[in-house]
Amino acid sequence: MFPEEVTIPPGLTLPDGSIDVSDISVPEQVIDQMIAQFEAAGMKVDKACFTALLKDESLRKMVEAGGAPNQDAIKKFFTCLST
Repeated sequence: MFPEEVTIPPGLTLPDGSIDVSDISVPEQVIDQMIAQFEAAGMKVDKACFTALLKDESLRKMVEAGGAPNQDAIKKFFTCLST
Protein backbone atom coordinates (compact mmCIF):
# COMPACT_ATOMS: atom_id res chain seq x y z
CA MET A 1 0.00 0.00 0.00
CA PHE A 2 2.81 2.44 0.90
CA PRO A 3 6.44 2.55 -0.22
CA GLU A 4 8.81 0.79 2.18
CA GLU A 5 10.31 4.09 3.37
CA VAL A 6 6.93 5.33 4.69
CA THR A 7 6.38 4.60 8.37
CA ILE A 8 2.87 4.68 9.76
CA PRO A 9 2.85 5.39 13.51
CA PRO A 10 1.51 2.59 15.73
CA GLY A 11 -2.24 2.78 16.17
CA LEU A 12 -2.81 4.81 12.99
CA THR A 13 -4.82 3.08 10.31
CA LEU A 14 -5.93 4.26 6.89
CA PRO A 15 -8.93 2.95 4.99
CA ASP A 16 -8.47 1.30 1.62
CA GLY A 17 -9.34 3.38 -1.42
CA SER A 18 -9.44 7.12 -1.73
CA ILE A 19 -9.33 9.33 1.32
CA ASP A 20 -11.08 12.67 1.71
CA VAL A 21 -8.38 14.62 3.55
CA SER A 22 -10.71 17.51 4.33
CA ASP A 23 -12.24 15.55 7.21
CA ILE A 24 -9.04 14.10 8.65
CA SER A 25 -7.59 15.42 11.87
CA VAL A 26 -4.11 14.49 12.94
CA PRO A 27 -4.03 13.10 16.49
CA GLU A 28 -1.92 15.02 19.02
CA GLN A 29 0.28 11.96 19.57
CA VAL A 30 1.12 11.78 15.86
CA ILE A 31 1.94 15.51 15.78
CA ASP A 32 4.24 15.01 18.78
CA GLN A 33 5.97 12.11 17.00
CA MET A 34 6.50 14.17 13.84
CA ILE A 35 7.89 17.07 15.86
CA ALA A 36 10.21 14.70 17.76
CA GLN A 37 11.63 13.48 14.43
CA PHE A 38 12.35 17.04 13.28
CA GLU A 39 13.92 17.87 16.64
CA ALA A 40 16.07 14.74 16.48
CA ALA A 41 17.37 16.13 13.17
CA GLY A 42 18.38 19.35 14.94
CA MET A 43 15.38 21.54 14.13
CA LYS A 44 13.13 23.34 16.59
CA VAL A 45 9.43 23.23 15.77
CA ASP A 46 6.78 25.73 16.76
CA LYS A 47 4.04 23.27 17.70
CA ALA A 48 1.15 25.74 17.32
CA CYS A 49 2.40 26.77 13.87
CA PHE A 50 2.93 23.14 12.80
CA THR A 51 -0.51 22.09 14.06
CA ALA A 52 -2.12 24.98 12.16
CA LEU A 53 -0.16 24.00 9.04
CA LEU A 54 -1.65 20.51 9.16
CA LYS A 55 -5.10 22.13 9.04
CA ASP A 56 -4.21 24.50 6.17
CA GLU A 57 -6.72 24.11 3.34
CA SER A 58 -4.17 24.64 0.54
CA LEU A 59 -1.91 21.96 2.01
CA ARG A 60 -4.85 19.55 2.34
CA LYS A 61 -5.80 20.13 -1.30
CA MET A 62 -2.22 19.47 -2.38
CA VAL A 63 -2.14 16.20 -0.41
CA GLU A 64 -5.53 15.17 -1.75
CA ALA A 65 -4.37 15.80 -5.34
CA GLY A 66 -1.20 13.79 -4.69
CA GLY A 67 0.95 16.68 -5.81
CA ALA A 68 4.45 17.66 -4.84
CA PRO A 69 4.84 20.57 -2.41
CA ASN A 70 4.87 23.94 -4.13
CA GLN A 71 6.93 26.93 -3.00
CA ASP A 72 4.06 28.28 -0.90
CA ALA A 73 3.68 25.00 1.01
CA ILE A 74 7.44 24.75 1.57
CA LYS A 75 7.57 28.36 2.79
CA LYS A 76 4.70 27.70 5.24
CA PHE A 77 6.48 24.58 6.48
CA PHE A 78 9.80 26.32 7.06
CA THR A 79 8.02 29.15 8.89
CA CYS A 80 7.33 26.60 11.64
CA LEU A 81 10.98 25.51 11.93
CA SER A 82 14.15 27.00 13.34
CA THR A 83 17.64 25.65 13.96
